[in-house]
Amino acid sequence: MPDPTPAITPEKLTALDMAWQLGLTDTNACKFAELEPRALYRHQERNPEYCQHKLYMKAYPNIRAEQTITNDLDSISTAKWYAERTIEKFKPKKDINVNHYAVISDEQLQARIEHLSHAQLENDAEEAEYEEISENDESTSG
Repeated sequence: MPDPTPAITPEKLTALDMAWQLGLTDTNACKFAELEPRALYRHQERNPEYCQHKLYMKAYPNIRAEQTITNDLDSISTAKWYAERTIEKFKPKKDINVNHYAVISDEQLQARIEHLSHAQLENDAEEAEYEEISENDESTSG
């Protein structure tokens, strides 16, 4: 049975390349190229080397970003930003900001623990009572 999926034209392949260079997904690249996704996947099956080409095209936005950054390394702010992300000794130290945490005394902590323990005991007692009532209901009804 002949394959109903049409071959991809050179124009469609060029459109796919452009789409991937813009950072689009396969699905959106196919929409951009006005192509059914199954045609792309069939093309990849028939031309395994095309998968490698597609990976290169998809890497293009990252390559451009890296190129833009390295071209701007003469700028102090770009150089500092780059160094903080790529050179260990320039990475900012991770400090713990204690302002986000409430500092309480040992007595306050102990009081909270006792309160929570008491509340848990009350909850456990209520659950046990409920289970006992449920068991009694089941034994009298059955």
